[in-house]
Amino acid sequence: MRRGGRRTWCLLMASLWINYLLYLRIVGTRSRPVLAMAVTLNLVFLGAAKYLAFLTETLFTVAGLAGFAAPQEAPGWMHWALPLGISFYTFHMLSAMFDAYRGVWAKHVTFTRWCLYVTFFPHLIAGPILRPGS
Repeated sequence: MRRGGRRTWCLLMASLWINYLLYLRIVGTRSRPVLAMAVTLNLVFLGAAKYLAFLTETLFTVAGLAGFAAPQEAPGWMHWALPLGISFYTFHMLSAMFDAYRGVWAKHVTFTRWCLYVTFFPHLIAGPILRPGS
């Protein structure tokens, strides 16, 4: 596996694990602060994964135009390969957490089922985001 492929796999697995643990906490407690933390973490993660390099390069360009010494492009570590459908599966997991919080889908699932639910490829590329109970 190429180095970029490993990073993509690690990014996906980290997101799946963190969201699964948050999901379990929401199912167990129906805690609003945990739900707020899940939404915040997912949106920050998604924004950083998709736009960090772009925002950094834009900032460097503006700094250069203002007369400051700035690099021409973002550091290489910011240019990672994103998993296919990162936005889709992030919102898919959030949808499951919202339903768990509301009590609509409050059953415990294993990590394997969680991964299959989130990453089932034909569903991933077809859309739209479905409810976990359907």
